[in-house]
Amino acid sequence: TLIVYGIGFGPLTPGDVVTAGHIVQGQNILFTPMQFNIGDSPGQILYQGSNPGSVGLHQFNVTVPMDAPNGDLPVTVTLGGSPISQTLFLPVQAP
Repeated sequence: TLIVYGIGFGPLTPGDVVTAGHIVQGQNILFTPMQFNIGDSPGQILYQGSNPGSVGLHQFNVTVPMDAPNGDLPVTVTLGGSPISQTLFLPVQAP
């Protein structure tokens, strides 16, 4: 499982749990759907929301697909169906 952090991914639900500039006390869910693809396979998102104990930081817990081949695989991320501009690669080595 990968833990990925970022900022600027939009509103959370329920919307009243996070006030701008305040420390997040618990978990919540990102309102706009995200997708992480590792290579050609979708990663399973176990959590997508605020990072508890932080201000304005989003956290994504994503599992690497079991069928991911070895090598430096591109990680593509979409938010609400639109790709983000960050270029990411993940080195994968099967046990």
